[in-house]
Amino acid sequence: MKNLNKKLNLFNLFFIFTICSFFMIGCAGSVRYYFDEPQHQDINIEGLEQKDIIVEVSDSYKNIYTDGSEFWIVINSDTTYKIGKLDFQTGKISDLKPLQNYNEDENSIYWTYISEDSPGLLTKIANILGPSSDKWYEFLGKKYIWGNTNNIVDAKYFWRQSKDVTFKGQWQILSESENTAYKIVFIDDDKECEVLEYYGHKFGDLKEEYTGKKCRFYKIDSISYLGFMPENMPTSTTTKYFYYIVNYKNRKGISYGAMMPESELEYVDAIVDKEGKNVGIIFKKNKVYILRKYSVNDFINKIKSYRKD
Repeated sequence: MKNLNKKLNLFNLFFIFTICSFFMIGCAGSVRYYFDEPQHQDINIEGLEQKDIIVEVSDSYKNIYTDGSEFWIVINSDTTYKIGKLDFQTGKISDLKPLQNYNEDENSIYWTYISEDSPGLLTKIANILGPSSDKWYEFLGKKYIWGNTNNIVDAKYFWRQSKDVTFKGQWQILSESENTAYKIVFIDDDKECEVLEYYGHKFGDLKEEYTGKKCRFYKIDSISYLGFMPENMPTSTTTKYFYYIVNYKNRKGISYGAMMPESELEYVDAIVDKEGKNVGIIFKKNKVYILRKYSVNDFINKIKSYRKD
């Protein structure tokens, strides 16, 4: 029986290694990378009732894209979902209408294509092959950039946590291993570029299970993008921000990732205007929502000058 279990464990490890070999893989560490918050303008979001909760904002809804001066916004109003528009200049919400067939745990209006599986297909297969304490989460997302079907970001993300219990005398030792496998590919017409070089935090460098649909990618110009990735849902005080440089000639992208210092503000969602000039982040504090706006250039420069804590 011991030999059989050993063979099964070895097979599971080989299976996991084979799957992850298609992606960049790394271990979540304790190092934190921070950047100083840039100068900003706070705009109070208006048009909500006290019971209303902002779920997400997006440039698109059912492949209908805004002009960049306003964004789609989803509201949970006493368990009833509504969709409307958020003015990027004034913070006013308008044209709220009932949103049918929406579940914030399963859907996102942001993604052109989305597929999620938790605990994950890999877990199901591994458990058929043999007993496993591994916990998998998978996310596959495809996003057209401002409706351009030739300009796409393709994101794949897997998360695994395994727990092993060993006994030494009367002591019980619990060890946890957390790994992520991820792949980000930017596509523009017939050109592709995968992010292969990372500085600071990585796209999949997480410590907790993550609902991938809340990650965001917005285009700044033809060779750069901003990315946003909160660690928790539906709101998070810990969010990683990324600056991506795309080089289609050598097909290798570069990523800079860091966090702003934690505060009392909870991150809800993020947007970037169509011209790539301004970043808008929705924060929440004591049931009050604000739209905090930054200059894209300031935001990028701060991320690139991150510090290690």
